[in-house]
Amino acid sequence: MQTSAIFILGAFLSAIVLGLPIAHSMLFTSLVFVLAIGQGPSALILTFSRLMSGFSFSLLAIFLFVCLGVLMNETKLADYIVDFFNLAVGRIRGGLGLVTTISCASCGPLTGSAVGTASAVGSVMYPQMIRRGYDSRFCTVLIAFSGILGSFIPPSISGLVYAITVGLPVLGVWVATAGVGLLYLALLSTITVILSRRRGYGSLDEEVTPSILFKSFMRALPAGLVPLCVLGSIYAGIATPTEAGAIGIVASVMLGFFHYRTLTSFEQIKRAMYESAVVTAMVMFLVCASYSLSYVLTVTGSIKAIAHMAFMLTTNKYMLLLLTGGLLLILGCFMDDTAIMVLLAPVAAAILVPTGIHPYHLAAYFTSVCLIGLVTPPVGTVLYAACAISNEPLPGLLKDIAIYMIPAIIMVLMITFVPGVSLFLPKLLGFV
Repeated sequence: MQTSAIFILGAFLSAIVLGLPIAHSMLFTSLVFVLAIGQGPSALILTFSRLMSGFSFSLLAIFLFVCLGVLMNETKLADYIVDFFNLAVGRIRGGLGLVTTISCASCGPLTGSAVGTASAVGSVMYPQMIRRGYDSRFCTVLIAFSGILGSFIPPSISGLVYAITVGLPVLGVWVATAGVGLLYLALLSTITVILSRRRGYGSLDEEVTPSILFKSFMRALPAGLVPLCVLGSIYAGIATPTEAGAIGIVASVMLGFFHYRTLTSFEQIKRAMYESAVVTAMVMFLVCASYSLSYVLTVTGSIKAIAHMAFMLTTNKYMLLLLTGGLLLILGCFMDDTAIMVLLAPVAAAILVPTGIHPYHLAAYFTSVCLIGLVTPPVGTVLYAACAISNEPLPGLLKDIAIYMIPAIIMVLMITFVPGVSLFLPKLLGFV
């Protein structure tokens, strides 16, 4: 079994070294396995029939939630929520940084992704912070690290992909990551306010009366109700995640057309559908290729061999978690979070859950570390999305990135050694 594991790992790494994308590397490894065992067309058909596992009703949820996020951006629903928080807390000294973190947490459910959240909130908040004396590099890093809140707070694409890949209830994974997201929001907001005040950054200087604040709240309320309807329909048992995604799309289109009137042409819907199809195709290619490779790892006993090799290093579950986290952080410097999840999540679950780590604890931990990779150079997709807003070069951001890594690392350590951080919400809502 260890020989098979080493052979498969070698084939996969060779494909990556040759420059093949992750999904192609997984398919290449599966093909090499079939040719190596020499069992003819039957083994080839059996292995690649796993690709057809991607044609399922549950996986349709990926497209629907991607589409929901794109439509939310297209209809500018996130802008109304940002405006409300700007008026509510923007007048506090250094409050615009706090507005950014809270807005990203609130708009995350509208976009479903870290990049979408950073782009939506950053495009509104960056000009306002610059006008009030905030340093451009600080703003860029703040937008990036706040943006990953969009993948913590449900409904999120990252949680959906992890749940489907590992075979856990989607809502349970979302609830676990939401608890961690609240912790990260508190840590991020604290360091943002401290830095803003120490550096003397300004605040919103407009007069805000209760009447203005109430009007802004009522304007933002319909947009904020969309993710609540999506999550509520799943939790109440009214809809599956796939059906809930469709409900969210209908609600966002209706709001855009009839309430906010930001959806003014069919061309906007067409553009949103096209963008959603492109993103979904990339994600689904990864997911389907991972099914094929997972089958190869299972039938060869490679997962058991990898687990045995891991246990030779240590049998302590917390040390195994830290080793897994270290590997994920290294991979996160070069790979997207979705690619890491479909590649390693099933293997990590097979190794770590038998040691006594709760599946939802692992889900929150795995997702959190993968999301930190999105703001880690050199390939941090959310970091580059923030840089696109500010036009700041990446090397000039390293000092502030190092500072903002502190709350991220504290969060990971707390999840590792205090399982209750990720399990208190699932326990409260009856998932554990």
